[in-house]
Amino acid sequence: MTTILLRRDFWLEWVCLIPLAAIMLIGGVAFGGNVWWFRPLAITGVGLSIGGGLLRLGWRRDRLFLSSPLLFLGIAAMCWAAAQCVPLPHGIVERFAPVSEAAYARDRVPVAEAIALADPAETASNPPLGSRIPVSLNRAETVRRALWLALGLGVFWFAGMWTDRSSKLIVVCGFVVALGAVHSAILTLQLLDGSEGFYGHFTPHQRMFLGPGMVDLTNAPHRSELTTIEGLASDGGLWTIERPTEVEMIGILPGGLVTFGCLQMMALPACFGAMCYLCQRRGSRFSVRERLQDRGVSVLFCVMAVAGMISAALVGLAVPLWVVSAIALGLAVAFFFAIRSDLEWWVPVSLGLVFASAYFAGHAVFADWTVADDSSFQRYWREPDDLSGFLRENLEIWKKSGWTGIGLGAYSLVAPYVKTTSAVSSNAVSSAISGILELGVVALAVFALAYGWIAFRLVRGFRHVGYEQRCLLGMTLGTSAALLTGFWVSPGWDNPLLLMVACALLGITDRVLCGASDLFMESWDEG
Repeated sequence: MTTILLRRDFWLEWVCLIPLAAIMLIGGVAFGGNVWWFRPLAITGVGLSIGGGLLRLGWRRDRLFLSSPLLFLGIAAMCWAAAQCVPLPHGIVERFAPVSEAAYARDRVPVAEAIALADPAETASNPPLGSRIPVSLNRAETVRRALWLALGLGVFWFAGMWTDRSSKLIVVCGFVVALGAVHSAILTLQLLDGSEGFYGHFTPHQRMFLGPGMVDLTNAPHRSELTTIEGLASDGGLWTIERPTEVEMIGILPGGLVTFGCLQMMALPACFGAMCYLCQRRGSRFSVRERLQDRGVSVLFCVMAVAGMISAALVGLAVPLWVVSAIALGLAVAFFFAIRSDLEWWVPVSLGLVFASAYFAGHAVFADWTVADDSSFQRYWREPDDLSGFLRENLEIWKKSGWTGIGLGAYSLVAPYVKTTSAVSSNAVSSAISGILELGVVALAVFALAYGWIAFRLVRGFRHVGYEQRCLLGMTLGTSAALLTGFWVSPGWDNPLLLMVACALLGITDRVLCGASDLFMESWDEG
């Protein structure tokens, strides 16, 4: 009977992973999930995985939540985003969100005036008695973003509760490494032959039935531009509209090299940590050479080495220094724990030198061969040339709606009116700053409590993790360190695929911070 129960639990815990793995795999090849048909699939897949996880925990009579506040902080942010869509009395909105009040009082047309005026309510038309308006300036986008946030929190919970053995941790991190390798390979081929469009071929003008259209790219973390089309004679014959630019349609994910840099923030530290783990000996019984000869590990090691070198070279070719700093932090954390494990010191040092050499080689190539300036990462970051100018522009939004925010996903509606350039983006150059402006003081409180709790747990140390397990520990903490830093220095994290992958990695890290070490152990009951 005990054997039957063990086998039932074994099959259930792996079967409940299949829907979520399928969704992430589809999102990885289907333009990062920025297509019209991906949302119902994501809801179904995440729902099935959560249902299977609850059933598994019920059979095992295990607890439903970790002893961590991170999940509940995310739920609080999601609830506040939903509350921004609820119509409130006019007086409350006028007091705490004058931008929203002024915009809705003018039928949401002259948002520029609502931002530019010192007191937006001065010239607003008198609202009807007893009228109610929401805080969010874009309720449809707020609902959509809140839905993705809910799915991300579901992935966060599932990954934290499901990853309780080293085999599961390796599966998750291996998927991240494979995802980064595939994107690097496709991007390399596309840069070599100079082709444009997703996969070097697809553009929205082709009206792909299963691909992203203009609306999908406008809502995605993709760069846009203002263009003019023929209009009515009464409007001067021209209309100015916002359209996604095609020069950054490169690789697989919308956003081009921007989202590619976000993906490599997670993939490169995971690749480094996994390679150190493959070289790690078990006690003093095996040398590095014997470890790599075991069951084809050498082939996997070589594949990961090639993928890591190509990815590092592309990062040096296209990613600016302040974004590379997040990747460097993740690699430094993984390197620190690898040095402090029972692995020979020269292995992480050699791997670090290989990754650094590949990065500087790509950076040297960039000096002589710019990656088509119109499609380079630098062009996306050219908008906030002066950091003080960027902060001044966003401070203008914060002064008017700092308490309540402007609504999750509404940044692209307000930001063009305070910018000093004509460039338009669906996100700020920092996803964290964009979230603070959209959610207000709630986002500030969530960030402060979350980062404070993480820092408190890190200070306590990881003495409960043995030397033979620290390569896996470094891989886990390194990916999360790069992710948490990259959230402040890079846009693009609202991409559905990146959101779910990031939530999965943070869920695993949350389990580690709670003091668990079972995810670094091997189980002999899986037969």
